[in-house]
Amino acid sequence: MTLIKWADQYKVNIGEIDEQHIKLIDLVNELYTALKNGGARVILAGILAEMMDYAEYHFETEETLFGLHLYPETVHHIQEHNMFKKTIISLKEKHENEDYSASMETMCFLREWLKKHILVEDKKYAPFLIEKGCY
Repeated sequence: MTLIKWADQYKVNIGEIDEQHIKLIDLVNELYTALKNGGARVILAGILAEMMDYAEYHFETEETLFGLHLYPETVHHIQEHNMFKKTIISLKEKHENEDYSASMETMCFLREWLKKHILVEDKKYAPFLIEKGCY
């Protein structure tokens, strides 16, 4: 089952970043499937850990490209990344404290954040990086 279906609207047309976005969306869909099947609490800790690890890897990729090409909105974009990390840590703590709303809250946050982040924030840097030869 999918909550977010990969579509052309999510493409930033930078191959490595599009592949990473697909992986992040797959993780959200994995949580959604578990939630629909009643097993989200069991896998939530693993999904959160994997999401945090993969997000760190993805953010590092973007931030490295920003540094190499002197992207003018780097500070703002990094602030967005930091907000994501803080929220994931908070959700992880909720789960560890057996807050049973954590699964649904996590899924909703990830769905909305990913869609907004890709469609708004990442779309801002795409033309800049493509012009610099990233694709």
